[in-house]
Amino acid sequence: MLGSAISKRWVVSLALVGLVSLFMASYEAVWSGSASATTTTTTVASTPTPTAIPTDTTLASITPFVSGTFTLAPASNIGGNVLALNASSVDITNTAPGLTYAWSVTNGCATFSTSTSPVLTLTSVNTGCSGVVTITVKQFGGNTQVGTFDLIVNSPVVSVVIAPVTNASSPATLPTGVDSSKVTEIKAGDGGALTIDTENGQSISLNVAGGSLDSGEAASVSIETISTGSVPSAPPAASEGASSGTFKFGSSIVQITWHDKDGGALDTKKLNKPAEVCMTYTQADVDGSHGGSDGLGIWRHNGTDWVKLNSTAYTNPNKVCAFTTSFSPFALGLAVAPPDAPAAGATGLPATGDYTLGVNGLLLALFAGFALVGTGVFTARRARRVRENS
Repeated sequence: MLGSAISKRWVVSLALVGLVSLFMASYEAVWSGSASATTTTTTVASTPTPTAIPTDTTLASITPFVSGTFTLAPASNIGGNVLALNASSVDITNTAPGLTYAWSVTNGCATFSTSTSPVLTLTSVNTGCSGVVTITVKQFGGNTQVGTFDLIVNSPVVSVVIAPVTNASSPATLPTGVDSSKVTEIKAGDGGALTIDTENGQSISLNVAGGSLDSGEAASVSIETISTGSVPSAPPAASEGASSGTFKFGSSIVQITWHDKDGGALDTKKLNKPAEVCMTYTQADVDGSHGGSDGLGIWRHNGTDWVKLNSTAYTNPNKVCAFTTSFSPFALGLAVAPPDAPAAGATGLPATGDYTLGVNGLLLALFAGFALVGTGVFTARRARRVRENS
């Protein structure tokens, strides 16, 4: 009956009110007395004790990294540092407050990597110089210390250049009894050249390069034409095979002689550099040489044998040139044909056993050839007809 009298809505509302009251009662002690709750304590960190500055931090003296006199080579350098000391000679360079540094040098004898630091590199100038290097150290609110040392920069080493003596102080004396147009002075530094004309209108030339003589040497050279009777004979021709090592004399034979500074003839003379010898040649030389102009060369007698120099033939003008460092008789040599080679300019048919074919024989051979050709053509046509009719 009671359930029917009280609405279910009221029952639910009362139940909710009861639950809320129970919840609040369970936390009453906490809310009513917060002092009884757990308290969190915050600990304040203590201030660290700073490193104490030494009690005796008064700048009393400085010690430069060098003292007295210091000598440097041009453009060289030194490095180091300055120490600031207290009255007890303790290094306070990095602990004393307010230290400043200033470097200077007189006469511009050096440069500094820095002028405001206790540590520096000093570089000397590139000329001879002397001056005073000063370092001034100040302490804020304190005293000032000054240090100095003398700096000497040596003068640069000057290389002594000795001019080479290329020529003799006095010219060489030309030899006596020699045509002045066939002799010339050769200077050690400049060299020289000489050209003579032969009786048959040819020319012989010698070109000596500078430096061919020793420094300061004086000398002269002469060229004279000589005959075949004045020189050893050419080597005999080979009896078989190639003609290597032999030649025959051409149109020019000369003697090239060197003379000392007093004009005396030198039996032997060897140059420091090869000299060029040139000889002009004639058409007769070309015609008489096996191989034409290719067979022309300059030969030198070395006192024992004739030696062919490495020669080159030129045209316009027609001349043959070679290089040599030694001197004696020189000859224009003409190549000699091997014994089994045909004579120069000879041409012809191979040998036929001394039989020469006559005119009648040639005509008979011609008609025989026509007959053979005609027979061949007739035979070919007949064979073709047989194939076509079969």
